[in-house]
Amino acid sequence: MAQLLDKFPARDYPWEEWLDGKPYGLKRGADFDTDVASMRVTVYRAAKRRGVRVRTMVEGGVLSIQRRWTDAEVAADEPDPNWRAVAKQG
Repeated sequence: MAQLLDKFPARDYPWEEWLDGKPYGLKRGADFDTDVASMRVTVYRAAKRRGVRVRTMVEGGVLSIQRRWTDAEVAADEPDPNWRAVAKQG
């Protein structure tokens, strides 16, 4: 028989960390439980809710994500000044 829940379960992801401009490789089972395609959509939605852009790539079962800084943010010196170097290292 089905169990009545007090509230709907929600998964909280560390978006502030993941969308800080550094590249992250997310793995199913370790970082998220859904399929990779669904998580990719979740990443784009989380970025949109925060008013930021993000790029993603799936390779070898790893979902790579990285916030993309706008020219305005760079001009205002809001992002980490080394973000371009960090992106190239990743």
